[in-house]
Amino acid sequence: MLLAQPAFAQTKIVLDDADSGRVFEGLGAISQGGTSRNFADYPGKLDTVFKLFKQDTFPSWLFSVKHGATTLWERWDGWTPDKGFQNPGMNSFNHYSLGSCGEWMFSSLAGIDTDGAGFKKLMIRPTPGEGITWVKASYDSISGKIATSWKTGANRYSLDVTIPVNTTATVYVPAKDAAGVTESGKLATKAKGVTFLRMEANAAVYAVGSGTYRFQSTLPETVK
Repeated sequence: MLLAQPAFAQTKIVLDDADSGRVFEGLGAISQGGTSRNFADYPGKLDTVFKLFKQDTFPSWLFSVKHGATTLWERWDGWTPDKGFQNPGMNSFNHYSLGSCGEWMFSSLAGIDTDGAGFKKLMIRPTPGEGITWVKASYDSISGKIATSWKTGANRYSLDVTIPVNTTATVYVPAKDAAGVTESGKLATKAKGVTFLRMEANAAVYAVGSGTYRFQSTLPETVK
């Protein structure tokens, strides 16, 4: 029944389950693909998606990884220590991408997303979260490689961004305020090729063109 419900309703069910301690119960394999991204519609619930991502008890994504998996399984219980392998008639160990958290990892965790068709205009908006101190990712677009690399430590945040040729991007840098953000050692507001747009949701927002940028900031209290 869950698979027939809209993604928004799926997310509400997951939130209710998480609040009661049942993070993955009731979340079907196909539902996983859209659920993580929909958490943006629930202010203050980002911790729940990180709880989903990091859980390694059965059932969860990392349960299979903990037992040696390098691909997405068709079933949560494709193999378990107590029962072994499931029925081979329905037990693929290299299954559909709709059940993967990979889209959320690229678009939210690493912050690489398109802002329109064809990755000509980009949205770079990494999402730091509890228990994850660094992320590094890249995507080979039609215009070239898009890359982000961020890390946190001692209330500081650093973000390296590579934007390919003939491409522009809006970059969100988690920050206490814009005055404390630097790019390649200079105030970001005075850096070449960087235009400050606004502060939004605990992030300084910039417009940039193609090139490599190295931002640093002081994290706001809400994302330390």
